[in-house]
Amino acid sequence: MARTKREHLRLEGTAAAPGIAIGKALTHRAERPAVSRRRVPTHRIEAEVLRFHAALASVSEDMRRTRQRVEHEHGADLALIFEAQLAMLDDMLMKDGTIERIRANNWVAERAFAETMAHLRQGFEKIDNEYLRARVGDLKDIEHQVLVQLAGGSLSGLQNARSNTVIFARDMLPSEAAQLGRRLVKGLVTDAGGTTSHTSIIARSLGLPTVVATERASHLVSTGDLVVVDGDTGTVHICPDAETVRYYRALLRRQVRRERELSQRTELPAVTTDGVHITLLANVDLPQEIEQAVASGARGVGMMRTEFLYLGYRLPSEAEQLDAYAHIVRAMAPHPVVIRTVDLGGDKLTHAVDSVAEANPFLGWRGIRICLDTPDLFRTQLRAILRAGVHGNARILLPMISGLDEVRRAKEAIHQVQQELEQQGIAHQKDCQVGVMIEVPSAAIMAEQLAQEVDFFSLGTNDLVQYTLAVDRGNARVADLYDPLHPAVLRLIRQVADAAAAAGIPASICGAMAADPVAAVILMGLGIRLLSVSSAQIPELKEVVLAANIATASEIACESLKMSSGVEVRARVQAVMKEVFLTARPPRPEEAP
Repeated sequence: MARTKREHLRLEGTAAAPGIAIGKALTHRAERPAVSRRRVPTHRIEAEVLRFHAALASVSEDMRRTRQRVEHEHGADLALIFEAQLAMLDDMLMKDGTIERIRANNWVAERAFAETMAHLRQGFEKIDNEYLRARVGDLKDIEHQVLVQLAGGSLSGLQNARSNTVIFARDMLPSEAAQLGRRLVKGLVTDAGGTTSHTSIIARSLGLPTVVATERASHLVSTGDLVVVDGDTGTVHICPDAETVRYYRALLRRQVRRERELSQRTELPAVTTDGVHITLLANVDLPQEIEQAVASGARGVGMMRTEFLYLGYRLPSEAEQLDAYAHIVRAMAPHPVVIRTVDLGGDKLTHAVDSVAEANPFLGWRGIRICLDTPDLFRTQLRAILRAGVHGNARILLPMISGLDEVRRAKEAIHQVQQELEQQGIAHQKDCQVGVMIEVPSAAIMAEQLAQEVDFFSLGTNDLVQYTLAVDRGNARVADLYDPLHPAVLRLIRQVADAAAAAGIPASICGAMAADPVAAVILMGLGIRLLSVSSAQIPELKEVVLAANIATASEIACESLKMSSGVEVRARVQAVMKEVFLTARPPRPEEAP
């Protein structure tokens, strides 16, 4: 039964960019050009190949203009997204695969290209790394632009956007997202997509509240409907009732006041009511995000992901990496910047290293394993990090550590690079601290021994939960079993925190768990004193810390370790610490008693 226009519809998706947007919906559908199935006569084959080359050349020129515009308006770092697309467009595998299909099957260029791109997408969709798996959106973007060019059409823009517009789309291509401007467009909602897609990265950079993975929002909304986008919780309201609108308008006003208040005390430390200092750090994906991290009051970068440098089809040079790392280290000085060495799966690096398909890449050749097996790749990155360290305080974080041998081999590689730089007379950080990611259960269990080898721990709770509970959080059939508050996970975290404290080294949380107010209280109670979240989440997390009491949090944490489920843990924390959480955000209308 079709819903009436005035019926309030509430949808849940995934929060991809924070903030609240209230406006009128605009549905955007970038229709994929029809792909002809016809064949071409043999004598026209080479003409078809030339037509394909001409389309690539035209799209390349358009993409260069897009890159230049994005660089001018938003900075060189965001422009890297389109630099990577240009590299993909120039990939010989894509070109040769299309031409081979044209010649072998007498296919028109559209069909040959579509088949080739489908094959490439399948490879990306099997990648174990969420950030890199999301690059399938770039392949779709390239495919769409080339097919439109082959069809003789033009790319659909967003010219119909008016003030206070919220864009609804099945998915949005990065090239389309780059057209969005905060002046008119207030928010973005997509049926598909993920938090690590380039579209989401662009939306966060533009400050657009965004919710993705709603599955059907674009089909349930009509252009002109009043809508609310809650980019903090991943909730979308279509034709909201008056009470819901009042709530979000009040929340917007409250957020503005709170941001103003917080901006006046960003330099104040985050201290609990019983005097315990908690260090709030920022997770950073792109160098341009460092300004927001500084403005939010971050006391350092808890984890800088370096995967954005490896988006193209060639490995980044030492100079390119040095430029990116040094920018962040300088901006955050004297606070520390923890730089995670590249955390890629071998299936993504087939263009640069020898790699074969793996039946289970989640448990395969990835992270530190690739770095140790490809010393040139590792050495280049280590040189760049150590050289950047002279501009402030850089630290090296090793991912996917499962045992002591990997740590010792990595430390030896770092020592060799330091000697090499010393011999070459190149300035570098001589006292650079080295830490490990605790994201594999074996590392958590071996924490006491690992603590004797490194300077700090960083718990990657996203993977730690996934590996501990044997749950792929991207698999909808088992996603409800993914629970960061599961007592088994909490026991591992306590074990790591205790080992770090005994060895006198810090342990931080850099996963999504740290941004959950309920989980943050538990983590503080388990002995964690460093929490690293996205810059936008720091103000609310600081409010939770300022209202928390470590003595009470410790009691709840001890109780939680003996409970039987994460649901029980969450209910207990919410019951005891209710006022703490309400200071961060009032209950929504549907939550009111």
